[in-house]
Amino acid sequence: MADDAPPPLLPPLRLITIPAGTLLGFKACPGIDASRLLSHAKEQPHVALWSGIYVQLSLSQAVSYVPNQYERGEDTCCVCRLTTRRQLSAVCDDPRMADVGVSSSDKATRVLDAVRRTPSLMHWEEEEEAEVQEEKKEEEESSSTAVHPVLGVFGAHDHALCLLDCENYELALPHSLFTSEWFELEALFVFPISIKIPGGVVGGIQFLPSNPNEEEDGSQITALRAAFERMPTLSKWDMADAAMLGPTLEAQFEKEKLLEAVRSSWLVPNL
Repeated sequence: MADDAPPPLLPPLRLITIPAGTLLGFKACPGIDASRLLSHAKEQPHVALWSGIYVQLSLSQAVSYVPNQYERGEDTCCVCRLTTRRQLSAVCDDPRMADVGVSSSDKATRVLDAVRRTPSLMHWEEEEEAEVQEEKKEEEESSSTAVHPVLGVFGAHDHALCLLDCENYELALPHSLFTSEWFELEALFVFPISIKIPGGVVGGIQFLPSNPNEEEDGSQITALRAAFERMPTLSKWDMADAAMLGPTLEAQFEKEKLLEAVRSSWLVPNL
C-alpha cells in the first residue's frame, strides 16, 4: 500500500448496553470528592473539539492521573469510583484513536463517519447537520468561530464514547451525562500533595472515614477499607511514583480477591 494511501474506513461503532448498577470506571478529581468536577460539568459552554470527562477503567489507570491535578494547582486530589444509575451505551474499536500522529480533528472526523455507518445511529446525522448549520448561522452573525464538540453529539442521545487513549481504553463522557443523576460517585482515596518531595508528587494516602449511608455489614466499601488497612506500609518514595502506586494498590485488592471492585469488566475482553 502506498504511503499516501488513505487509512481504512473506521467500522461502525460497537454498541454496548451497560446496565444500571455497573461499575463504570474511575476518575481523578480535584479536592476530596467529585463535587467540584460535577459543578464544572454543568458550566456552559464546553466548546473544545474533544471536551468531555474522561474516565479510566481501573483504579490503577486513574491513580496515574493524580499528578495532573497537582500540575493544575491542586494540593489535594481524590480518585472516585463511578457506578451507573441508568443504562448507557458506547464503543469505538479504531486503533488509530491511540495514534498520536493522527490529529484531533481527523480523529473526530473518523468517529463521526463511524456514527453515520452505524445502522441504529444513522438518524443522528440529520440532527447533527441541522445543529451544525445553526452554529454556522450564528457564527456568521457574530463573526466568531464555532467549534462543534464531538462528545456533544453523543451526549445529545445519552451515549458515551469508549475509545483508546495511548495503550488503554477510557470512556469519554459528555459533560451533560456527568451528573449524580447518571452516576453514583464514591471517593475511595484522597491523595494530598507531598510537602517534602518537590515536583508535584503524591505525599500520602487517606481512605475516607465510614459513610453513614453504607451498609452496616458485608458492604463492598467496608471490605475495601479492610483490605487497605492490611496493606504493607508504603514509603514516601513508593507513593511519589503514581505510575507504580496505582498497580501497587490494585495488586493489594487483587490479593484480597476484590479486583472486581477496582477494575471495571463491562468492556471485557478488550481490557
